[in-house]
Amino acid sequence: MTNSSLSRKQWTTGICIISLLTIVILTLAPFNFAFEEDQSFLEIIGKFRHRSSLDDWIVNLLLYVPLGFSLAAWLQTRKISKLFQLVCIILVAFSLSTAVEILQLFLPSRIPSSTDIYANTVGSILGMQCFNYLGHTIVSDIILSMQTHTRRIADLPIQNISLVLIGYLLLIFLVSIGLQTVISFSNWTPVYPLLVGNDEATGKPWHGNISNLAIADQAASEDQVRQAFVEKSLINPLSKSVVASYSLASYHDSYPDITGNSPKLVWRGITTPKDNITSSVNANHWLETEAPASFINQRLSQTSQFTLSVILATDDVKQTQSVPIVSLSNQSTDRRNLALAQYGENLIFWLRTSVTGEKGTRPELVIPDVFTDADPHHLIITYDRSVLRFYIDQLENQTSFELNPGLVLFQKLLPLEQLKNSSLIVCKALYYSLFFVPLGIFIGIIVALTRRGIAYSAVLIIESVLLIPIALEVLLSLKSGREFNLASLLLGMAITGGTIAGVGLLVHSSSPTKNQTVHLIQ
Repeated sequence: MTNSSLSRKQWTTGICIISLLTIVILTLAPFNFAFEEDQSFLEIIGKFRHRSSLDDWIVNLLLYVPLGFSLAAWLQTRKISKLFQLVCIILVAFSLSTAVEILQLFLPSRIPSSTDIYANTVGSILGMQCFNYLGHTIVSDIILSMQTHTRRIADLPIQNISLVLIGYLLLIFLVSIGLQTVISFSNWTPVYPLLVGNDEATGKPWHGNISNLAIADQAASEDQVRQAFVEKSLINPLSKSVVASYSLASYHDSYPDITGNSPKLVWRGITTPKDNITSSVNANHWLETEAPASFINQRLSQTSQFTLSVILATDDVKQTQSVPIVSLSNQSTDRRNLALAQYGENLIFWLRTSVTGEKGTRPELVIPDVFTDADPHHLIITYDRSVLRFYIDQLENQTSFELNPGLVLFQKLLPLEQLKNSSLIVCKALYYSLFFVPLGIFIGIIVALTRRGIAYSAVLIIESVLLIPIALEVLLSLKSGREFNLASLLLGMAITGGTIAGVGLLVHSSSPTKNQTVHLIQ
């Protein structure tokens, strides 16, 4: 067994693993599975679609071509006959695709389809045929070229490698800043009214009571949030930043804005509630500003910050669809700048940016288990520099969402419908992997193949695993004005270090052992 044949097996194994991981990530990310215990088998199977558009069919076919190609290359190194290769590839592709489609049944942001299984299987067969006709020569040429160039790169002076790392750092920084700046309110429509209760455009009435509503054009600090919970008001904590504040504790014909900045809220629908005592809203009557809430929309659009404070109680903890509670939205179309909504026991938040679309629902953000009872709850929501924070009744009960560049990239490539906080963490991890895995591969190959000694390798590892992630977080913090993110730093370090270690093991395992060297000599 020669060194080159060993290297070929290792490279084809690596390509197979990359193909499998790519399929899993693209089809199951962000891995926000929601398993419902009371679902029957027939109900689960009923979620399958049995038709796909031509575009979906082509995408699913192409997705599995690399897997079929790489599996054929891997099986060829094992001296497997072409007929048995075909059987193996069909079984692997069919099984993997079936498993993926079944798992998609439990992903709110995915729609499984039985036709995808057939498209994926055909794609893997097409990939095998591509390898049989062209792949053997292509793979051999690529592996030979990579072996030649990696040896040359491994012998470069440390100064040259450092310059490459600096350039790569700047690339990551510029891409991240470019994606981050997309998350702003520059696409807001200034003429939307403020609605409390029924959203006529969607025809979805909310049943409940709101006793206090306030909006500020500044993100409240934790001290200001704590004060707002104590005083049940934003007036003192945020002072001149409050753009609207309404006291809705009891019934009145209209409700003026305490700050005088925004139009008063007036009743729509049946203008006089039956009890004529509380300001409850439902399908028959709701509140709307008598004129567009232009001042609110414009101020929030200019600052790209806000604080929203609402004291509310729901009358229905089992809402079967997302129903807006408070929104800045259009009455004739299903478009909005922002909206606070309820879906069952979950709090839903829609925020319009150039990424999430005119409805602000791609994706919608989900905070679970907020409406578990009909008691009043004080919700304070802040947004500043891409970070949304939801405080429920107290400062300590906090859920935060970082609308990171990973989310932006996902929404451009694979739009998601619904996200929880854990899903955003997955998006961030995948985004960091997109940059730090190639960095780790690059440095890992150099460290494994260099003949310049331990000091040379140690410097490269320190630069890539420690200095590059630190420099990136410092630059992002300075540019965006946010705090230094230790979790992001550790994530970048872990991905880079883990990749370097993995590449080192792969390269060293492809080197001939002592017994193999003796066999070659004989």
